[in-house]
Amino acid sequence: HCELTPLEKATAQRYRFNDDDVKKIFSNIDIIKTNQRTKKPRKYAKEYELIIRIAMYSGARESEIISLTISDIIEEPESKIKYFRFIVESEEESIKNYNSWRFVPIHHHLEPYIMNYINSFDKRRKCLFTITPKQFGKDFSKFKKSLEFGKNQVFHSFRHSVANKLKNQAKDIEVSQEITGHAKNTTFNRYAKSYDVVNKKGVLDKIFYKLD
Repeated sequence: HCELTPLEKATAQRYRFNDDDVKKIFSNIDIIKTNQRTKKPRKYAKEYELIIRIAMYSGARESEIISLTISDIIEEPESKIKYFRFIVESEEESIKNYNSWRFVPIHHHLEPYIMNYINSFDKRRKCLFTITPKQFGKDFSKFKKSLEFGKNQVFHSFRHSVANKLKNQAKDIEVSQEITGHAKNTTFNRYAKSYDVVNKKGVLDKIFYKLD
């Protein structure tokens, strides 16, 4: 049974960022990228925007995104589809201490930002981001408060946004749940199969934001 209960629907609506919220974030993105006192770019200026973009097109958690390495961006040999390999800790209490992989294709709107970013730094670097989750959380919290978002709208709200869009636009609920990591009784393999990546890519690429 994949339908949301009325309470779950209400919660998702309340906590998500809608398209107007996302438009507001990117219209004011320089606030988080710039030192407001000196008006100079902050140390992690390039990282903030990309972390946010990954969240809005993958539904991944903050810690999953910031812990990505360069080797976690993989191209599937047959389809040539690029995808993220997120290492996640299951939310299921019974397997709380076991790590699993989750494979999420890179949305077609996101891919140019990812590749341009990677091409901008030293290839010997291993981590995709240098900012710590604690620092990012602190900075994003200040940023969203400056935009007057409510206390229920936090970085995790992007996860609700993606889940909401997938449920509204995708017919394959099971694939949608695997993208966000909400699938029940899913066995996570350490290698993504071409069929899985192609299916997920088709579903994920359907989501979009009205930002104009």
